[in-house]
Parts: sequence; C-alpha cells; structure tokens
Amino acid sequence: MRRTLLVALAVAASLVLPIQALAAGPVTIDLTAVGGGGLLSNNSHFGVEALSLAVTTPRRSVSIQNGSLVVDGVRTKCKPTTVVNCLDATLDCDDSSTHQVTAGVPGVSLGSLDGFDVTQGFILMKCFSR
Repeated sequence: MRRTLLVALAVAASLVLPIQALAAGPVTIDLTAVGGGGLLSNNSHFGVEALSLAVTTPRRSVSIQNGSLVVDGVRTKCKPTTVVNCLDATLDCDDSSTHQVTAGVPGVSLGSLDGFDVTQGFILMKCFSR
C-alpha cells in the first residue's frame, strides 16, 4: 500500500511540475483538426484527417502537423499547412500534391475537396487558440 502511494505521488508530481513551469510565462496553443469523408460530386469516395498543433512556452516551441487523405482507396500522408478562418485548409501531401479542403457549414453545405462538393458525408474543421 505504501509503495502504491509513493508511485501515485511521483506520478502526480511529474504532472504538476511541468504545469507550474508553464504557468511562469505566456503559453500559446493553436490547434486545428480536420476530419470527414463521403462522396464527392465527381463520384470519388474520400476520407480526410489532419491535425495541426503548435505550443509555445517561454522555454521552447513544439509544432506537429500530421494527417492523411484517402481518395478512391489511395491513401496519401499529408499535413495541413495553411488554415483560413477555420473554414479552408491546404494539405501538402507526400506525393508532392496540394489539396484544398473546405469545411461544411450545417444547413448550407457539406464541404468540398479540391473544388468538388461533398454530396454525401461531411467535412468538419475545428480550431482552438489560446
């Protein structure tokens, strides 16, 4: 029992100490998530997932961009490079291609990929900055 308590205290300390260090100065977080899938107006099936995370602290900055795009069963690793108003994103892919993703707006549109409208399914884009 005593050993379990010591392990729990060590884990708690390891979680609290970095948070205290971050609180010593300004911290900025930018997060964008893109996801969706379905059928496009050109009859292509697609799936998209992308994540962009940037965290800046007084000590260092961390940036992660990761994702993939699947069109008609062909998967390509991509990363989001540009996000405009949390509605439009540019994906740069490993096969040297660039794709434009537009988020759907409920009641207005289902989104689009490279100018082709989503006819079934949806593209969702969420952003967070602090």
